[in-house]
Amino acid sequence: HTLAAITFRLFDMINKVYRMTFKRNLKLLIFVILILLIAPVLGFVTYLFQSSQSELLNLLIITFGVTGILWIPGIILHLSYYLKDKGKEIKMTKEYIEISKLNIIKKISFRDINQVITIDNSCIARSPWNDYGFVRLTMKDKTVEIITCLTVDPFTLNLELSRRTKCGSEKKYVGIPFLF
Repeated sequence: HTLAAITFRLFDMINKVYRMTFKRNLKLLIFVILILLIAPVLGFVTYLFQSSQSELLNLLIITFGVTGILWIPGIILHLSYYLKDKGKEIKMTKEYIEISKLNIIKKISFRDINQVITIDNSCIARSPWNDYGFVRLTMKDKTVEIITCLTVDPFTLNLELSRRTKCGSEKKYVGIPFLF
């Protein structure tokens, strides 16, 4: 990103509403779906060339087991993010972040934010969930708000928050950025 593009992007965030979209969900989930489809595709190809049903069943079980190491955590990760942010909208203003979910509106003043922690998996570039991550906002009254990548890109949100708050900010890298 160039400095001009980042500056334009920051000013573009003011009064912009962020929400979960089908396109963003699909972009993040596509690699997990592709890994999940390996076993059925391999099974179909084997079925076309093999006559033994037991070999086909063994191959499917082994393939689902091996690929399950990748797609099961990916599905759990995506579902936890989806359930956390379903129906959530985030609006950035000059003074606060407005978070609405299920007709409940919460306004968080930038000066009430004590710490911003961005948790992601960008250190492992080849994992199926390397674009997943979230921002944990800890307020001065110790309440916590979590905003996941399904609603707004953590990099963009972190840039805006670091520009508007005078609180501590840190980035943590984890293998799989689960919410729990």
